[in-house]
Amino acid sequence: MLLAVYSLIAIALLKRVRTLNDRFLYSDCLMCFCASVLLRAYTMSSSGSLHSRTVRRNQKDKRLAALVAKQIAKVIPRIVSDLHENTSKSSEESRTDSPKPVFSFKQFKACGPKEFTGKDGPTALFQWFDSIEVTLRQSGCPDDLRTLNATGVFQSRALDWWMAERNKRGNDVAYGLTCDELKNVMLEEFCPPHERQKLEDEFWHF
Repeated sequence: MLLAVYSLIAIALLKRVRTLNDRFLYSDCLMCFCASVLLRAYTMSSSGSLHSRTVRRNQKDKRLAALVAKQIAKVIPRIVSDLHENTSKSSEESRTDSPKPVFSFKQFKACGPKEFTGKDGPTALFQWFDSIEVTLRQSGCPDDLRTLNATGVFQSRALDWWMAERNKRGNDVAYGLTCDELKNVMLEEFCPPHERQKLEDEFWHF
């Protein structure tokens, strides 16, 4: 009777193990428990008595122990296989479901980007280009968010101009500009050809 109880406990434990994550630890525990069940069964069967009733009981226990061993031998490989498969699926789902880190304007601002007003001439524009490029790299800003974050530090005339560009192009197109494309449209606005010519003349006569 006690052996039957052990058998039920063993099977219940085997079913329970399917929901555990640590496949190696609980596989070992499972093996140890099953071994203890079998050891108990054979111990009970080997403690023979001279009384005929005890002999019959031992024979019955032997048959029951053999049946339990046979059933457990069938169940263990399937449980262990399912445990490995479930753990593998769980790991894959965990990697798949993990959200990608989102880069925020707050992270960008923490690196101290230089503001751009558009009122200080071409020299200030080129200085801002160099400064904002360094800040974008330091902050780890993704390429697809560079225009969004760079234009976030526009002030005064530059901000008014950018709002007009957004209205003309649409937000998706405006913020979809690459850094090089943004530089080109900024050059057209804040450093037109005659200003560039003036800079070249100043350079050659320096």
